[in-house]
Amino acid sequence: MQAYISDNDDARIEALHSYDIIDTVREEAFDDIVEMAANLTQTKYSYIGFLDKERQWLKSSCHISTEFFDIPREMSFCNYTVYKEEVIIVEDTHNDPVFKDKSGVVGEPFIRFYCGIPIVNKEKFVLGTLCILDTKPRKISDKEISYLKYLASLVINQLELRKNTTSLKNIRKNEENEIQKYQDRLSWILPKKIALEFIETSKVTPRYIESTTILFASFHQPKSEIKDPASEVGNIQQFIQAFDEINETLKIEKIKTMSEVYMSVCGAPMQDRAHMLRQCMSALQFKNYLNKNNKHRHKLNLSPYVIKMGLYSGSVIGALVGKTKFLYDLWGDSVNRAKRITENCEDNSIEVSEEVYSKMKEYFEFDKKDLVKVKHMESFNIYYLKRYKKEFSLDVAGILPNEHMVKLLESF
Repeated sequence: MQAYISDNDDARIEALHSYDIIDTVREEAFDDIVEMAANLTQTKYSYIGFLDKERQWLKSSCHISTEFFDIPREMSFCNYTVYKEEVIIVEDTHNDPVFKDKSGVVGEPFIRFYCGIPIVNKEKFVLGTLCILDTKPRKISDKEISYLKYLASLVINQLELRKNTTSLKNIRKNEENEIQKYQDRLSWILPKKIALEFIETSKVTPRYIESTTILFASFHQPKSEIKDPASEVGNIQQFIQAFDEINETLKIEKIKTMSEVYMSVCGAPMQDRAHMLRQCMSALQFKNYLNKNNKHRHKLNLSPYVIKMGLYSGSVIGALVGKTKFLYDLWGDSVNRAKRITENCEDNSIEVSEEVYSKMKEYFEFDKKDLVKVKHMESFNIYYLKRYKKEFSLDVAGILPNEHMVKLLESF
C-alpha cells in the first residue's frame, strides 16, 4: 500500500503533537461533533482522526469498531486526504484507484462511500480529518459539505481551547510552584507559624509570650589567629548546621546567629510546656557534638573549639523586624539575662538560671555557681548543667538521653 507523505509532514506532526491530543480519553465535545456529522449526512459511520507519523488514531467515532481506532498510516483512508490537503469525496470506492484495494474496502467494514474534511489549524497544517463513511455508494450535496466544513472548524476550535486551557493550567501550576518555593524559603528563614501569618496578612503582630527558655551558645578557638578565613567560616557553618539539625529534632526555633554566637528559643512563637527540658537537652547535645568534633580535630593536629552556653527562662516579646531583609526576633529581660549568663560563662560549660535549675533538677545533675554580677542587673544565682541523671542517661558521661527520657519528653 502506498503511503502518501507530503514534504512538510515533519512540521505537520510537530504541530499535531503541540496539541497533546494523541492517546487522550474520549471527550463529549468531540463525540457531539461526530454524532452531528453522521446525523446531518445520514451516513452510517463518522469519526475524527489524527494522523501521526506511523498511525492514524481516532479521537471520537460513531458506530466504528474499536479495532479500527488505531491503525497503520498506510491503511488509513485519511492519509490521502491529509496528503492532498483538500476535501476528498469518493462516491464509490470500488471505482476509485486510490481506495479500491484498501483493506477497509475489500474487507470489514466494506466501505463504499468516503468523505474526508481536513482539520486545519491556523498555521495551515492538516492535523487530521473529520470523516463520514457508508457501506453503500452515495452522493453528497454542497450543503452537506458546508456543514462538515463547519464541524471541522469546531474540531480545531476545540483543539485550540484544550491547548489554551492546558497552557493556562501550566502557567497556574508554575505560579503555584513559585508561591510554594517562596513559602518554603520563608519557612527556612522564619518560624513556621510566623511565616504563615506573614504570607496570609503581609505582617506579623508583635506578641508577648509569657513562658519561654532562651539559649545562647558561643563557640570559638581561644588564642587562635584566623589564618584562613574560608576555613574558619566553613567550621562555623558546620557547627551552625549541626545545631540547626539538633534543634529541628527537638522542636526548638533558631532565632539568629551573630558571628560565633547562636541564639534559640523554645516556647515561642509556639507555646511548649517542655521548653526548659528541650533546651537543656539541646545544650547537652551541642556539647556532645563539639566534643566529637574536637576529637577529630585533635587527630588532625588542629586546635579545639570551646563552647559556652547560657539558658534563662522567662517572658519575651516576639516580632518581625525589617522590611526586605526581615527576621523574627525577641526582646525582653529574659533575652538580656540569657546573653549575660553566656558572656560570664566558663569555657565548655552550660550555665542556667535558678528557675531552670529548680524545674529541671529532677532530670539533670547541677552544680551551684556563686552569685553572678552582670552589668545593669541585680546579681542572681547561676547553676552548672552537668549531665542527665543516671536513670535518664544512655551513656556513662550522662550526655545522651535514654529511652526513658525520650518517652518523658513526648508526654511532658
